[in-house]
Amino acid sequence: MSLARSIFTNTAIHAIGKVISTAIGLAVVAMVARYLKPEGFGEYSTVAAYLQIFGIVLDMGLYVLALREISKPGADIAKTFSSFFTLRLFSAILILLPAPFIVWLFPYSAAVKIGTAITAISYIGIASMQMLTMFFQYKMAMTRVVIAETLGRIILLISVLAGISLNTGLHGMLAAVTIGSLVNAGTAFFFMTRQIAFRLNFDFAHWKYILKETWPIGLSIFFNLIYYKMDTVILSLSWPSSVVGLYGAPYKVLEVLITFPAMFAGLMTPHFVKTYAEGNAERFEKLLSRALEVMAMIAIPMAIGTLFLGKDIMVLVGGQDFAESGNILKILMFAAAAIFIGNLFANTVVAIGKQKKMLWVYIVVAIISLGLYLYFIPKYSYWAASILTVASETIVMCLGIYIVLSNTRARINLKGILKIIISAGVMGLFLHLAKLPLILAIPAGAIIYGSMLILTKAVTILTLKEILVKPN
Repeated sequence: MSLARSIFTNTAIHAIGKVISTAIGLAVVAMVARYLKPEGFGEYSTVAAYLQIFGIVLDMGLYVLALREISKPGADIAKTFSSFFTLRLFSAILILLPAPFIVWLFPYSAAVKIGTAITAISYIGIASMQMLTMFFQYKMAMTRVVIAETLGRIILLISVLAGISLNTGLHGMLAAVTIGSLVNAGTAFFFMTRQIAFRLNFDFAHWKYILKETWPIGLSIFFNLIYYKMDTVILSLSWPSSVVGLYGAPYKVLEVLITFPAMFAGLMTPHFVKTYAEGNAERFEKLLSRALEVMAMIAIPMAIGTLFLGKDIMVLVGGQDFAESGNILKILMFAAAAIFIGNLFANTVVAIGKQKKMLWVYIVVAIISLGLYLYFIPKYSYWAASILTVASETIVMCLGIYIVLSNTRARINLKGILKIIISAGVMGLFLHLAKLPLILAIPAGAIIYGSMLILTKAVTILTLKEILVKPN
């Protein structure tokens, strides 16, 4: 199978799975939002934002570094992966253990503090799942991840429905999240053990090497956390839970959507590592350009379409109580677009071994963002939080692109990106003029956008054949 077809097949498999899991995920967000109302959903979002601080800290960059290490020629995949997974598992336990105790130092309600203890264990499942996903990305065996994620989502959905039926409140919803997370990770772990001879590997010499290599990535992720999650934390400390809920609902939609770029960038990373190490500049540039076009084809119309459908989407998700969240979603979706493209270049920075340069980007953006958050969010609530999130993600995206292009001398096909922007613009104009109900607007907009991609030759028959037709 050709590289293009292999990448396409695994991306398609995971994309189909993501469509299913995203649909279930959005349904869960909708049910939880409607059940808890803005105030309760604000507490739900506060628990998630607080724990994500610990979750992002424990990442330490192991995901990307592990993908790079097992992609190297001659790597002992079983031994290397076992060492990385063991380090991830035990660091997750150590870092998450204090979380339910530290939360009592904050002026949150008792419901939030108890909810933190219920949900903390789910992040061990999430941390494990990230490493397992990386393994299957490398193996080009994303079907296993799709099965695990889909099963986890189904169990989450059933648990949420049971919690609502039994009227278990906030804690029942958080317990459902924990159950779904553990089922997801447990299923993927089972599949992994059928692929390699896994065992817990306390290779302290290797761990020392890992930590030496990963500290710039880990520190980058720590500062990345400041501008990615501190907005919600600061909002929760300065405004009522109902305000946090109005911001948390569209933010949760964003978080469901941005799992795709992480997956796609992960699939591309081994090939970036290989082609860059081989010095194949032409192939590297072609791979980067195609990957960027795929990201742009999804991110740009998503942001433009939400400008016209944002309110309807949030009313569908949370009911009329969350109508105001539609305007927040319109802003946040531009942050999602920047994350789509920024994720690709962040992974590429690691693939070419320039993560220390990216560290300074995260440090500067984090310090500036935190200062702006502290000043503007207490005054302007979620409007400041959403606008500053877009600004932060856009700056990181642009600087990530600069680092990759300046260090590889690769060039981006701007004509292809321009055609995508034009196609999305025509779709947006159609949505503005047609004013169709949401159930008709989404498929109609997709048809208009797809047609424009073909008319502008942003997607050509030759490109489709190269990807879809099996070579002789």
